[in-house]
Amino acid sequence: MATTPEWLVEFVDRVAAEALSLKSQGDLSCHLFRNSSRAGDEWEVTLFPDASEMAGQVRFSWQFVFSIDVAGILSQFTTVSSCRWQTESVGDDDDLGAHLSIEGSSAGHAIWLRILSVQPRRLAQQTPGNRPLV
Repeated sequence: MATTPEWLVEFVDRVAAEALSLKSQGDLSCHLFRNSSRAGDEWEVTLFPDASEMAGQVRFSWQFVFSIDVAGILSQFTTVSSCRWQTESVGDDDDLGAHLSIEGSSAGHAIWLRILSVQPRRLAQQTPGNRPLV
């Protein structure tokens, strides 16, 4: 796996700092994907509460209750071209579900940020690509 650029690590850490767990301490995970076919060269950043399995049952460490400082997140971008809230999945193939989506740029790079309310099933199966955040 390629090394994540330092500017992107710093961006993700700043964005994650704008998320506050309201119910319990938990881990926020990140999935990164460099999409060279969209917008020239765009980084897709997906943040979500980390899920763990206990006794055969999936449990979410954030208990689905966290608060996002949207203005704080928007301030991490140099430019913002789109900011949208999707309330639920729009079809069987939509694995993201409820999420905040922001497209823009930071440090001269195109970024598509998504903050999900739960870990997507597809990403749960690809855990090595996820990076837990502190």
